[in-house]
Amino acid sequence: MSGEERHADSNALGNDVPKDAQVMAAILKAMGVESYEDRVVNQLMELLYRYVCEIIDEARGYCEYAGKKEIGIEDVRLSIQSRISYSFTQPPSREVLLQLGRERNSIPLPPLEDKVGIQLPPEKHQLTSQNYQLKVIQDNSRIHHTAIQ
Repeated sequence: MSGEERHADSNALGNDVPKDAQVMAAILKAMGVESYEDRVVNQLMELLYRYVCEIIDEARGYCEYAGKKEIGIEDVRLSIQSRISYSFTQPPSREVLLQLGRERNSIPLPPLEDKVGIQLPPEKHQLTSQNYQLKVIQDNSRIHHTAIQ
């Protein structure tokens, strides 16, 4: 591991570290992270600061749009909800994945040929095959231009 390694111990950070960094180290410890590089806390603090600033800026915009003077909890909640809806995608439900799996698995695999050596898929499915086609567009029997399809 490059860099100095820290243990998830509140005393390991020292007294000159900001309270926020001490809290971040406590969160790491609570999550079972026993050791980490010094820069991990700094990176997490930067991510947290950027995220909070974006949320507050967006909440301020909602507040101004509503004609209010102070940012309210509703503005912050709306900002967080809108950020979650386009930043974090939810995976498909288990039922949807099972249905897709059943549909895919209902298609039988092609039979294997009895031959010696490595069995390769058809050439069109190999990574070494050509992966693009040039199509010549002709206009009145003259070549007009070439396009990649």
